[in-house]
Amino acid sequence: MYSSSFKTTDTYDLAKFNKYSLLMDNGDTTLVNSRTFSIINTFQGQYFTGVWSSTGSLNTARYYLAGTGTQNAALSFGGNTGSVSAVTEKFNGTSWTATGNLVKARYSLTGAGVQNAALSFGGDTAGGGGYRTPVTEKFNGSTWANNPGILTSSKEAPAGSGTQNAALCFGGWTGSASIVTEKFNGTSWSTTGNLNTGRYSLSGAGTQNAALSIGGFFAAVTALTEKFNGTSWSYTGSLNTARSGLAGAGTQNAALSFGGYVAAVSAVTEKFNGSVWTTTGVISPPRYELAGAGTQNAALSFGGDEVGGGAGPSSSTGKYLSGNFKPNLQATIYEGDTLNKDAIITDSNNDIINTTFYKNIILSVSSYLLSPTYQVEEDLHLRELSREALQPEGIWTTTGALNTARTELAGAGIQNAALSFGGYIASVSAVTEKFNGTSWTGANALNTARGYLTGSGTQNAALSFGGYTGPASAVTEKFNGTTWTAVTSLNTARSGLAGTGTQNAALSFGGDVGTISAIAEKFNGTSWTTIKSLNTARGYLAGAGSQNAALSIAGDTTAASAVAEKFNSINWFIVNGLNTPKYQLAGSGTQNAALGFGGNGSSVITEKFNGISWSATGALNTGRYSIAGTGTQNLALSFGGFIVAVSAVTEKFTCKGLQGFGDSINLGIERLQLRY
Repeated sequence: MYSSSFKTTDTYDLAKFNKYSLLMDNGDTTLVNSRTFSIINTFQGQYFTGVWSSTGSLNTARYYLAGTGTQNAALSFGGNTGSVSAVTEKFNGTSWTATGNLVKARYSLTGAGVQNAALSFGGDTAGGGGYRTPVTEKFNGSTWANNPGILTSSKEAPAGSGTQNAALCFGGWTGSASIVTEKFNGTSWSTTGNLNTGRYSLSGAGTQNAALSIGGFFAAVTALTEKFNGTSWSYTGSLNTARSGLAGAGTQNAALSFGGYVAAVSAVTEKFNGSVWTTTGVISPPRYELAGAGTQNAALSFGGDEVGGGAGPSSSTGKYLSGNFKPNLQATIYEGDTLNKDAIITDSNNDIINTTFYKNIILSVSSYLLSPTYQVEEDLHLRELSREALQPEGIWTTTGALNTARTELAGAGIQNAALSFGGYIASVSAVTEKFNGTSWTGANALNTARGYLTGSGTQNAALSFGGYTGPASAVTEKFNGTTWTAVTSLNTARSGLAGTGTQNAALSFGGDVGTISAIAEKFNGTSWTTIKSLNTARGYLAGAGSQNAALSIAGDTTAASAVAEKFNSINWFIVNGLNTPKYQLAGSGTQNAALGFGGNGSSVITEKFNGISWSATGALNTGRYSIAGTGTQNLALSFGGFIVAVSAVTEKFTCKGLQGFGDSINLGIERLQLRY
C-alpha cells in the first residue's frame, strides 16, 4: 500500500543510476506498516534557457581586452584601463590572480587557446588609430614571449578562434573594415579565404577550420554571422539583435554571443544552434568591448565598458549556465522511530551544497549553480518545505550580542569571522570585538577612539580609517589579529565616510568634513592617494565591493538619498538607486551583488542589488541606524547601532534557494511511488 498523496505515471528504477539517497523517516503520515520499501521516482528532464550570475571581479578593470579558456580556467589579457594595458590575469572559477604581463601592452587585441597555452595577436599599442600592430605572443602559463611570426597586416579589433598553435584571425580594422582571414600554424601566419563582409569589433567562436564570425561593425552595427569551413566563409543565420563590441564563446554550431553595443550598451545574450540564433538570459551588468571564454552552456564574461562612450573600464565577471538537469532520487522508509524526517535531494551531478535545516527537515538544497529545490509531494511538511525553499527573500536571525553596545561603529570580515571596532557609547569608543559565528569576544582596543569611522579587510587583517574624535579624524590603523598599529593618515580627515577593500588595498569615499564630501582616496598598504570624487557628495553612506570595483550606497546629501554609484578603478558613475532613500545604513557584498540594510529612523528595510537594480528582501528584526555590517550579499552580519539607545544587537542574514536570477526556478512537483 502507499499513501494517496503519491501520484504515479511512468517510472524509472533509479537503482540503475548513480545517486545519493533521499531518506524519509516519516512522523506524520502512516505510509507503511512494519515494512521497508524502495521509492521509484517519476521525473522529466528540464531545460534551462540560461542564467548569468556574478562572480569574482577582475583585479584590474579593463575594456577592449581579450580572453580565452574555459569558464573555470580563463585568461584575460591586455585592454584599456584609461591607458593601454599589458595586465594578464588567471581565473580559477572563483577569483582572478595576476600573472605575467604581455610583452607589448595592447588593447583591441584578440586571442586563442587555453589558460596555460594562449595566443594573443593584433591590437593597438597607443590609441589614436595610428598604432595598429601585427604583434603575436605566446603564453606558457606564467610568461608571454614574442612569436617571430606576426600577422600579415597590422590590425586592431579582429576576432579569433582556435588553439595556440592552430589559430584563426579574421576581420578587424586596418584603416577600413577588413575581410582578411589568417591561419597560424604555431610558427607563422598565412592568409586564407576572406570574409564575405569586412567587419571590426566582431566576435568569434570555434576552431581554426570550423569557426564562426559574429556581429561587428562596418558601415553600421551588424547582425551578420558567417561560418568558416577551413577554406571559405559562408553566410548563416543572423543575430536577432545587431551588435558590435560583443563577446563570444563555444563552437561553430553551439555558440553563445553576449553583451555589445547597439544604440546603447547591450545586455543581450543569444545562443546559436548551427543555423539560428535564439535569445536567452541577459548579461548583468550590460557591457560592451568585453571578453569571453568557455562553452555555449558554461560561459564566462569579464571586463568591458558598462556605460558606453569609453566612460571607463569594468571589472565585472559573470558566469552563464544553461542545459538539461534531472533529479536523481532514491528513498527508503524505515520502521521504528517516528520523531524525525530527513530529506536529501540531488541533481544529476550528485552535488549537494548549501543545505539549510529547520526542525530536522532540509528546507533548501541548491546543488550546482542552477539546481533548484525539487518539490516532493509527500505530506504537509514537504509541501510546506517547498514553499519555504522557494521563498526568494532572505531572513535575518538574531544571534549573540556585542559585549559592549555601540553606535557609529565599523566592521570588517565575513559573517562568521567578523570584527567590530570603534563607535560611540557615551563618548567615542576604542572597543574592538571578534565574532566567531555565535558570540563576540573582546580584543585589543584601537589606539585612537573614534565614532563614525569605517573599515575594510578581514577579522585578522583589518584597516580602520577616518571618523571623528571631536573634530573629523584622518587616523588610519592596521589590525594584525592581536593589536592595532597607526599607519599613514587619510589626506582628508572625514567622519561618516564609507570604505571597502582589503587591509592593503582599501578605498574610502564620501563623508563629512564640516560639509558633505565627495572625496575618494585609495590606500596601497602604506599611503593614501586622492582619486576621482563621487558624482554626488554624500555622508553617512555605505559601501560594498573591492578597491577597484566598489559600490557607494545611499547617504546624506543634506537629506536622505537613494543614490548609488559604481567605481571602476578610475571613475564613478551613477547607477539605479535604492527604492528607499536613507543614510546611516550599512552595506555588504560586492559591486554587483550587494546588500544595504538599516538606516535613519531605525529602519528595518533591507535591499539587494543585482548589478542593475535594487529590490526589497527580508527585513531586520530590530531596526537600527548608525549600524555596522560585513559579509556577502547572501551571508551578511549586522551589529550595533542605535534604536532609542545604543544597541548591542547582532543579526545574521541568510538567503534561501536561488538568488540573483530573478524569480525562483521551480521544476514542478516530483511524484514518488512506493514499490514493494
